[in-house]
Amino acid sequence: MHQRTSSYASHPVSSRSIFGVIFLSILGNTLLFVLKLWVGIRSHSLALQADAWHTISDTLSSLVVLVGVYIARRPADREHPFGHGRYELLTTLLVGAMLAWVAGTFLYKGILLLLNRDSAEFGTAAIVVTVVGILVKEIMARITFREARRSGNTALYADGWHHRSDALSSVVVLCGIFLGYYFWWIDGALSIVVALMIAYVAWQTIKRASSTLVGEAPSQKLQLEIEKVVRNAMPQYNLSPHDFRLHNYIQNQELTVHIVLPDAMTVSEAHNIIAQIERQLQQELALNATVHIEPRSAYFGKNSATKA
Repeated sequence: MHQRTSSYASHPVSSRSIFGVIFLSILGNTLLFVLKLWVGIRSHSLALQADAWHTISDTLSSLVVLVGVYIARRPADREHPFGHGRYELLTTLLVGAMLAWVAGTFLYKGILLLLNRDSAEFGTAAIVVTVVGILVKEIMARITFREARRSGNTALYADGWHHRSDALSSVVVLCGIFLGYYFWWIDGALSIVVALMIAYVAWQTIKRASSTLVGEAPSQKLQLEIEKVVRNAMPQYNLSPHDFRLHNYIQNQELTVHIVLPDAMTVSEAHNIIAQIERQLQQELALNATVHIEPRSAYFGKNSATKA
C-alpha cells in the first residue's frame, strides 16, 4: 500500500466524487448566504452580514477550487513533465487570500460599529438561521474533509477549513445574539471576533500552501521510512543513505538520495543495486527516486574500518 509522503500529496481518485463535493458546497453556501444576508439586513446586524459574506466567500473559494482541481488533474506534458499538481497549491493560496480579504473587510466595519455606538436588533429569525447555518456548515466541513483525506487534495482540505471556520463564526454570532439584548456593543465586538477567526484560518491556509510550494525538507518520519526501505533493499551492504531531497509536485513525489558503495564495484553492479532501491521506494512509498552513488573511501575516509 502506498503511504502519503506529504500533507500535500494527492492520490489518483475519481474526479466525480471530488467535483460532487465541490458542487454540493456551492449550492449549500449560496442558499445559506441568501438567508443570512436577508436576516442580517432586517436586523441591522453587521455580525450576521459578516457571517453571510463569509459564507458566500465559501462559494467563491469552491469555484476557485473547482477550476484548480480540473487543471491540476491534467496529465504531464512537454512543458510540465511532472504534471500540473502544484496548481492545487496556487488554488489553496487564492482561497487563503479570499479569506484574508473577508477578514480585513469585517474587522474594519466592526471597528466602525463600535466607534459609532451602533447596535443590532436580533429576533427569532436570526437565531433559527444561525443554528441552521452552524449545522449545515459543519456537515459540509465533515464531508469535504473526508473527501480531502481520501483524495489528498490540498485545495479541498483548505475549502473544508473554510466551512469549519464559517461554522465556528456562526457559533460566536449565536452566542452574541443572546447577549445582544443586554450589551449595545456586542454586534461590533462579534464582527471583530469573527474577522479575527477568519484571519487566523487565512494565515494557516496561506502558510501551509506556501511552505510546500517553496519546498520543504522531508519529515523525520519519512526520512526514517526511506532509510528503512533503502537498507532492506540491499541488506548485505552498508549503504548509509543520506542527503535526502524531496521535490513535491503533488501528483508526483520526486526524491533524490545518496548511498555509499564499495570503490571496486563495477558500474553494472552499482546500476542493479540502484534499480532495485528505486523500485522498492516506488512500490512502498510511492516515491520516484533518483539514487546518487558515493565511493566508500570518499564518504568514510581512507582510514575507515567500515566494510560492506
